[in-house]
Amino acid sequence: MYFTRNNFFDGRKKKDEEGIIRLKIYSAELMDGQWTNITELPFNSDSYSVAHPMLSPDGKRLYFVSDMPGSLGESDIFMTEIIGDGTYGPIVNLGKNINTMARETFPFITKDGVLYFSSDGHQGLGGLDIFATKIAFDEYDQPVVNVGRPINGPNDDFSFIYDIANKSGYFSSNREGGMGDDDIYQFVENEPLVLDCIQEVTGTVRDRISNKVLAGATVVVIDEENREVSSRLRTRQKKELAWSSTVALQGIARV
Repeated sequence: MYFTRNNFFDGRKKKDEEGIIRLKIYSAELMDGQWTNITELPFNSDSYSVAHPMLSPDGKRLYFVSDMPGSLGESDIFMTEIIGDGTYGPIVNLGKNINTMARETFPFITKDGVLYFSSDGHQGLGGLDIFATKIAFDEYDQPVVNVGRPINGPNDDFSFIYDIANKSGYFSSNREGGMGDDDIYQFVENEPLVLDCIQEVTGTVRDRISNKVLAGATVVVIDEENREVSSRLRTRQKKELAWSSTVALQGIARV
């Protein structure tokens, strides 16, 4: 188990030079029903905080939040490989697509590789909002999507967890109507969150000069850098060549 705890030393809180009690991540092992071998992770520091650990679905990577040197904002999401025997790989910042000049925090990853996190740097509805993005193959460049209402609102919404099998989960919020400062809320997903920028393109292929319908034409969709995104070979149907293509990028159709 990985968990966050205030910086303690010999049972006493330890402050940095600014008088701040930093956060650290620790690991523990469950042996004979008891948590033991509590160990501080090697990349913790007395000078900055390391918190909110989250394991990848395969248990080989540890995602966490920190304001360590090299952060892009107030706090960023980082990743490290779990090598074993108390050792870890290089610390990797998830980059500018996910991290902003503000706060990114509380990462959570589903079994199908969707990263949910809270941020007040991406465009949102209030303070901290919950966002989602696909992650795979060391790439963190997919669209970042606000999960929207009623999860997000004008206050802080964070600490999101989601069970893809049951289509339900929990999150925390300081929204009005709660019983305290931060409360835990449950939700059920009614509609799936669309994470891909998908645009359906339809039309009829005709000769530019004669305006006659062209049979057996290949329609190619290219992006702004003239790279092929999708192509379709269409045949004549009902005396007209109709074509349709669904692509994950905005593009320009050419014949």
